[in-house]
Amino acid sequence: MTPLSRSGFVAALLLVAFSASGASELDAELLAAARGGKSAEVRELLATGADANAREPDGSTPLLHAAHVGDSSSVQALLAAKADPNLTNRYGVGPMHEAALRADAELLETLLDAGADVDQALPKGETPLMLAARTSGIDAVRLLIERGADVNVVEQWQGQTPLMYAAAHDRGEVAAALIAAGADVNARTPINDLPERLPAVRYFVEIPVAGFTPVMFAARSGANSALRALIDGNANLDAKTPEGFTPIVIALDNLHFDSAMVLVEAGANADDGGLTAVVEARNRVNYVGEYQVPTGRELSLDLLELMIEKGADLMGRMPQPLLDRDARFVPPPPKITDVALIRAARSADVEAMRVLVDGGADPSLRDDERGGITPLVAVVTGPELPSLIEAERRPLEADAIAAVDFLLDRGADPAIGNDAGSTALHIAALRAYDGVIRRMAERGLDLNVTDSEGFTPLDYAVGNLPPRVRARPPADNAAAAALRELGARGKEDPRTAAR
Repeated sequence: MTPLSRSGFVAALLLVAFSASGASELDAELLAAARGGKSAEVRELLATGADANAREPDGSTPLLHAAHVGDSSSVQALLAAKADPNLTNRYGVGPMHEAALRADAELLETLLDAGADVDQALPKGETPLMLAARTSGIDAVRLLIERGADVNVVEQWQGQTPLMYAAAHDRGEVAAALIAAGADVNARTPINDLPERLPAVRYFVEIPVAGFTPVMFAARSGANSALRALIDGNANLDAKTPEGFTPIVIALDNLHFDSAMVLVEAGANADDGGLTAVVEARNRVNYVGEYQVPTGRELSLDLLELMIEKGADLMGRMPQPLLDRDARFVPPPPKITDVALIRAARSADVEAMRVLVDGGADPSLRDDERGGITPLVAVVTGPELPSLIEAERRPLEADAIAAVDFLLDRGADPAIGNDAGSTALHIAALRAYDGVIRRMAERGLDLNVTDSEGFTPLDYAVGNLPPRVRARPPADNAAAAALRELGARGKEDPRTAAR
């Protein structure tokens, strides 16, 4: 190569480099202008040669930025300059997704007219329709449906459909539009048994909801507008999760008494533990540090009455305790749950007890599936689910006395004991309910009643216990002093002999 030709070649390289540098600067300015919603600058830069499909390091384009800020003027200018409406950044986000999140029907229409894919999916499978369904943007949803969006598309991680998104976010009008377009009202998310096989996993990764229908999503969120749309769409109100929970129980598990009322009024079956779920929700104690705000708690007693009126089983049980799934780091409670009256008695919830007894529950019932526990025994036993705070394990004594009075007034038999023969007096003595013991004495109960092995309440109070009883009374048990003062005796043992 001659010196002249060599110099010409170098000059050509420099020209190319200069041109590339200039173009790069223009592209950077275009990206910045689009990010800032500066449509006049966008048009000017396009006119001077900036690339309409320029990319940020993360792959974002000017069109993506313009859609993100809702700059329809820049979007139109970029599309006119041949911007590709289907380009996404490295995270899989494209202009359609940004417009859908904004529920901007005009912007969506502009993109679709330019060839955007109506069902373009994010990496986990969410489509523009799913994103719009979260919002209250009914016009955007209707447009996407009209332009052929798949109303039954399923995203890959949670297995949810657009209708489930609408239900979970209480978008009633959106849910109705999806149903009218053919959305499956009874679709289910896939079953995932990972939490059951590896319980500790839930503390490190998000576990998809398994076996949920749109009604269940609405019930969990207290989404009453969406719930009514699903009811109007003839959704199944009695479907069950793999654990056996119905939408009513799911609503109550999340303290949405109003949603449970909507379901019952619409004809949902209140059996399968619905009554117990109401009582459980009324007396929810925070076990795991996650506080929920009840909605419609003032309806709870009316809800109990309505369930009973519609024939709910007074001896029905939930398939498993509601908090068992959320409190695995404490000893799990028994898998057989209480019937409603027993659960109400455990919390000394006299209001709920009154509704249940008025509705036909037996104040002397003996639950043979739960060791023969009675309502009176349940009052002094207290809530069963493990608590991190000992004080939360038992009702206040004044409440317990009121509950005992109520049950005795309604004819409860205090002589009925559990499978070991322990009566309410025995358990009250063990748990230091001296006020309850005094009230029982006033009501004429036999303070020397014996369990199946001949132990009396005073024996229980001082720790002279049969081997089967693992619990121990507190030191300086006030119940022991009360029993001695009232003339109670124990077995032939110097620790319990009356002084």
